[in-house]
Amino acid sequence: MTKRLVIFFISGLVLIILGISYAGFLTSTVPTNQFDADVFSEASMRRSAAVGFLLLSGLLLCWIALSIGCGNYARNRGRSFLGFFIFSFLISPLIGFIVAFISTGKSEINKCPDCAEFIKSEANVCKHCGKRFDLKEVENKTID
Repeated sequence: MTKRLVIFFISGLVLIILGISYAGFLTSTVPTNQFDADVFSEASMRRSAAVGFLLLSGLLLCWIALSIGCGNYARNRGRSFLGFFIFSFLISPLIGFIVAFISTGKSEINKCPDCAEFIKSEANVCKHCGKRFDLKEVENKTID
């Protein structure tokens, strides 16, 4: 999942860089002191639309990748992946990361003494390894 997310993010950055370099190429080909009807020709408008498409699609790919990363970070801290993904996608991934970092989960979890996986405090059987245990065997932790 992490490799795919990094590839997704890098492809967004590549699209942004292509859009910026193509925009620089377009502005270098048009003389700055010439202002005529050719500047606003149909071909020029198509090139500008292509630059805008590259920049917006790259920005959207990066935005989605960062929102997914924020959701994964929140899930690792015991919060809702979907809730933080939607929040960070609609508002901002940076604000989503800050809120996920600051928020504290109030759910109690136990750590299985056999497989060391986290399970809910109400569980009597580990869902990962199937071991039955008494509540005195495991240590309670709070996700924060």
